[in-house]
Amino acid sequence: MTRAVHVSQADMDGAELRRLRRGCGLTLEELAEAIDMDAGYVSDMERGEFPVTRPAALALRFVLDRIDT
Repeated sequence: MTRAVHVSQADMDGAELRRLRRGCGLTLEELAEAIDMDAGYVSDMERGEFPVTRPAALALRFVLDRIDT
């Protein structure tokens, strides 16, 4: 069953992004490829160098929620 990602889930900070990515067993490169972003940019978001924008957070949650752990 596919779960929807609701706009209310759009808030995410770098620490949460890193926790979710690692919890799914993904490398920065694997996650970046899945959402069509540069791995360096994903790394910068995890470190708080760049904010996790609403569109990025929605895309990240969409992908991460569908990874079988």
